[in-house]
Amino acid sequence: EMPFVVVSPDREDEVAAIVKACIDCGLTLIPRGGGTGYTGSAVPLDAHCAIINTEKLEALSDVEHIELPGVDGMVPTVRTGAGVVTKRVSELAARHGLAFAVDPTSQDASTIGGNIAMNAGGKKAVLWGTTLDNLASWRMVTPQADWLEVERLDHNLGKIHDQQTVRFRVRRFASDGHTPKGEPALIEMPGSSLRKSGLGKDVTDKFLSGLPGVQKEGCDGLITSARFVLHRMPGHVRTVCLEFFGTDLGRAVPAIVEIVDYVNGQDGVQIAGLEHLDERTSLGGCGRRSEALAEIDAATAELDITYQQQQQQLVELYGEFTRDSIVVATADAKEIEINLGKIVRAYQPNRMGLFDKIGFYCAKLWEFVADDPREANTEGGIFPAIYGTVLMVILMSIFVTPFGVVAAVYLREYAKQGLVTRIIRIAVNNLAGVPSIVYGVFGLGFFVYFLGEKIDHLFFPEAFPSPTFGTPGLLWASITLALLTVPVVIVATEEGLARIPRTVREGSLALGATKFETLWRVILPMSSPAMMTGLILAVARAAGEVAPLMLVGVVKLAPSLPLDGNYPYLHLDQKFMHLGFHIYDVGFQSPNVEAARPLVYATAFLLVAVIAILNFSAVSIRNHLREKYKSLEM
Repeated sequence: EMPFVVVSPDREDEVAAIVKACIDCGLTLIPRGGGTGYTGSAVPLDAHCAIINTEKLEALSDVEHIELPGVDGMVPTVRTGAGVVTKRVSELAARHGLAFAVDPTSQDASTIGGNIAMNAGGKKAVLWGTTLDNLASWRMVTPQADWLEVERLDHNLGKIHDQQTVRFRVRRFASDGHTPKGEPALIEMPGSSLRKSGLGKDVTDKFLSGLPGVQKEGCDGLITSARFVLHRMPGHVRTVCLEFFGTDLGRAVPAIVEIVDYVNGQDGVQIAGLEHLDERTSLGGCGRRSEALAEIDAATAELDITYQQQQQQLVELYGEFTRDSIVVATADAKEIEINLGKIVRAYQPNRMGLFDKIGFYCAKLWEFVADDPREANTEGGIFPAIYGTVLMVILMSIFVTPFGVVAAVYLREYAKQGLVTRIIRIAVNNLAGVPSIVYGVFGLGFFVYFLGEKIDHLFFPEAFPSPTFGTPGLLWASITLALLTVPVVIVATEEGLARIPRTVREGSLALGATKFETLWRVILPMSSPAMMTGLILAVARAAGEVAPLMLVGVVKLAPSLPLDGNYPYLHLDQKFMHLGFHIYDVGFQSPNVEAARPLVYATAFLLVAVIAILNFSAVSIRNHLREKYKSLEM
């Protein structure tokens, strides 16, 4: 969705009033900084949405040496607005011989507010940790339009997880930014709970014991400003570049760990930054890569725990599912034990009356027509196959009718009747006799692999390497069958044009009509029944084709319908089910052919019924057109 409004406050004190006004208007709020992240936080999902752009909050102090609560001596700090680009803070610190520890790969464009919301890191995280480790205090506006000031107490001026107990003081103020609301709150947590040993960044605990703002991705408030601790680099700094030869990462990665262990074992030497470079990365890429790997590891650990829990639940449910069974007697007085988990529905036909049986048959018929298939297509309904067949035929008709009619009109009304025209007509007639599988091979090679790949390169590069249109789907199946049936439409339409008396054309021209007006207002309406005849024949052939569809889009089971309520509603790239292929699959690929035989017969009958309904609809339209333009033939 496009946002309803984008607001860019000029000053920090304007933010609370803007938030309150948006709340009063019932708008969803999204804070936005530099827009360099991959979280999608600046993408509205609701049209009634306001984006608050913090890029104008560019206030940046000079380096200030101040006393921090619980810290001995003066500490170099910098106060910065949420919209200040990270690179500016790093350059300010460097001019004073200091280092700003938060230096993500995107520092040329990322802003301070986003760094806090994401708890960004960087190369210097090896020495001084991520954003959380280096914050002295920060201000933010809550979703209730109140101000929140968070201040760290007893700062250890280093990595936060090295401190035994970490404390933060939280103070609330009214929307004016000065009137206190309640007493200050104290948040305490063990430093070890904030980051696992050995990780530069740990997102396992997004909650951070209730600490506001940091690592919350803008979900609990809008960061407006912050004060950071600055560090002093060692007196002697050297950059060492080690080149790995070959392509065996199994040897290169352990070497990095060995280098770290070796340097850590040396007295008076520290690693200030560590990054891995290859042909795809530039300087500054390692920090982001290490952060991404840490996030992946943490997310993987969470997913593993969730998987184990759900696996245990599945085992318990399966135990309950297979626990009970019943004993039934067959017609020959044999007793059979059947597990309840294998019973879908139980009924007693001998106890049914006439109306009960009618109701039962109607219910089974509706289940067959309206339900999805199950048990490898041998049970359940065939609604997706009906839906896919009808939709494919409709799309095929939309493609083939204009092309076939235009070709026929050109051959009959405009082309010079000679050798070339006769050759074209012979070629069209021959195309009608080409085996359908040849069209399938052509569609796969030209439409799918050639055109589809070109479309993916032009319009869907972000989806690579997964193809979007470079794979069989509804669009290519419809076009392939349109190509297969276009000779039928051309021949039928041309025959209809040939039956129109020459005197009708001459009379129209004599009355002052142009050749195009004669064609559009007289010839085409009179030949429309012939066009409908061609379309009827095309629909009848296309609906029953299976061989080409196996190559260009049809599947055994489609998880979703190609036409639904999700934008863009008609998903032309999706694969689909087809009644003809469903008959082939159930009849010849089923694990129990004998049991599936009734389903094959019923599906075949339904396919004939669908084709008949489509044809009857077209025939009724053709008859209506014949009656409508009958007077023109007199």
